Amino acid sequence: MNKKNSQQNKSVSQSIWQKNGIPALEYCSLPRAAELLDCKMCDILHLSTVGAIQVGVLLNEFEAAVWMKDTIDITKNATSWYKDLRSAGRIDPLGWLASTDSPLSRVRFEIDYDEERSARRLFRDEKAEFRGNLLLARLSGLWGFQSHFEWESSMINFGVSSIATLGLVFYPADTPFSQASIKARLRGEKIPYEISYDALTEITTSDIYISRAQLEKIYYNVGKELPNYINHGVERPADDEQEKVGEVNNNKVGELLEMLIRCVPELGDGVMEASANKRHSILSAFLEEKQGEGRFTNMRMPSSPTLEKYFKI
Repeated sequence: MNKKNSQQNKSVSQSIWQKNGIPALEYCSLPRAAELLDCKMCDILHLSTVGAIQVGVLLNEFEAAVWMKDTIDITKNATSWYKDLRSAGRIDPLGWLASTDSPLSRVRFEIDYDEERSARRLFRDEKAEFRGNLLLARLSGLWGFQSHFEWESSMINFGVSSIATLGLVFYPADTPFSQASIKARLRGEKIPYEISYDALTEITTSDIYISRAQLEKIYYNVGKELPNYINHGVERPADDEQEKVGEVNNNKVGELLEMLIRCVPELGDGVMEASANKRHSILSAFLEEKQGEGRFTNMRMPSSPTLEKYFKI
């Protein structure tokens, strides 16, 4: 074997950590990741844009409202929520969630004593306008996120990006959005009566972090094609907040769907009279509430444009 082939085999067999002469890092910033991978930051951001990898942000006691799949009966009182989670081993006495899909992402629920100070309780986000199954909590560690606005393009072009409040959702690191058992939103989320890209904050490349799993995914697939949105290797998250103007129904299927929605007491006539965007928000919140009760757990709400198409079938 000649020297050139020997050197190639050595580089392939080395891990990214051996190559850089350091122990494995659980996560690192985007600039550091580019150094370790010997590539440009825009390359990593591109992979994030097309869904091939996941990047995130580091949070420290970030105030949020958390939805959990198949965990509690939201119809019970707050004291029962705490007891149920404790008995199931889901939280410790201080309110830390035992499992968030990723050890890099941590959740601590806000807890206090009830009025009689005889039992602990959790708190619902009472200010949220269209989701009744969100619990107040604080996020720490590494979290993936998505919002209505694709921030990566601005980051690639200008090195800075604004994070819009519209559709902003945090989910555990290294977990596909559609498979996350918990999702966190901003507290007091309002029904979006119109599309508005209000900025929560600005972030730079140094604010973006990438986990060890994502780094190794890139490193061991150099020269290969990663599954992504473009090649249909992964599923693109539904654009839940996209505005779509509905048309008048001239069909029987759409009329049937409208009748069924109007017959649900919790929904009423207001849903069908609302804008497409608001209608989708209300129906999504209703489904999440029912899933919190253990019903319709395998059902997924279609995106707003798809939902409007159903009314025209």
